[in-house]
Amino acid sequence: MVVTFASTALKSVRWWIFLRSRTQLRFSFVLRLTTASTGMNALLVANAGDIMRVEVAAKRAKVGRRVILRSLVCDKVVEVLAFATFAALTIALADTPWLPRPAIVIGAASVVLFFLAWLASNKAKELRGKAGATAYALSLLSWLTQIVTYSLAARAVGLTLPLSATMATLVAVNLGGVLRLTPGNIGVYQAMYALALTPFGVPSSAAIGAAVLTQSAQIMSGAIAGAIATIRLSSFERSA
Repeated sequence: MVVTFASTALKSVRWWIFLRSRTQLRFSFVLRLTTASTGMNALLVANAGDIMRVEVAAKRAKVGRRVILRSLVCDKVVEVLAFATFAALTIALADTPWLPRPAIVIGAASVVLFFLAWLASNKAKELRGKAGATAYALSLLSWLTQIVTYSLAARAVGLTLPLSATMATLVAVNLGGVLRLTPGNIGVYQAMYALALTPFGVPSSAAIGAAVLTQSAQIMSGAIAGAIATIRLSSFERSA
């Protein structure tokens, strides 16, 4: 749970980097808001937490939703670029028949090309220079904390996975969670996790056990921290 919260904290810093150029929102507020959003995303469908944080941040900063949404888009672009980096590393470290190498190469290349094209336009000034580089580095650290979470959960159920297998599960689970069709992506999460470990000779029962533990830790930490953050936000709004 501690590692999971560290990932949320890194995401908060990353979003705040893009917010501070257009708003006066304090980092402490952004941390609470991001934590509450993460808790909602862990329990609901379709990333409802992100919708909530755009609304609350716009109200608190007294700016249009478009300003907040723009900062969130920048945040998501950097996060996806970092994810593409890890997907490329997975290609180098492991053979993943569940997702052919050409598919990953094309997907990762497309993300990078889109990012570069957007960066070259006047619509992505926030991503240029130190801000963009810092946000990208924070995204890499955030994904690394998730790898640690996956590895610790697997060991807790008796699975000692190589780094390549852990990275493969991370890529597969996050690809399966793009749309979040079920609350907390339950079911899809476990299926993608087990599918990723099949090439490594891990029995489906063991893989599903590790997946359940990993997701339970993420949901519980997200829900608990999110509930506390939501209470703090509510009291903060009432006193404002």
